[in-house]
Amino acid sequence: MRVENVACVAHGALFAIDPIEKYRLDAAEGLGEGYRQEWLAVETDRGSYHAFTYLAAESHLATDLKPYDWYAALVLAGARYHGFPPDYVAAIKQVRHEVDAEQERRLAMEALLGRIESERSPAPVD
Repeated sequence: MRVENVACVAHGALFAIDPIEKYRLDAAEGLGEGYRQEWLAVETDRGSYHAFTYLAAESHLATDLKPYDWYAALVLAGARYHGFPPDYVAAIKQVRHEVDAEQERRLAMEALLGRIESERSPAPVD
């Protein structure tokens, strides 16, 4: 089901990319292979933006699947890094996940998470 003209609030991060490199992001996000690009208006504390996101096609929605453990950890790390509200972070922590049986992919994603964690800015000191 597609809902149009509905105002909603979602937490996320906006990134600028070089249009020449967009094809790489499209490939990584599965554009045309279960995902579509959708443009939206985004309101932030710094102003309004016209941005795109990737949404799963209805044919690729499955409510019985759980994310892999490394994916859940990446989403949680991103929410913490970007300072999302504590209740939102807590809700992300509660999402059930499963271990990725594909060891090579799991190890690569765990290494990525380790790099992200090591580059994280230190928490402000009071």
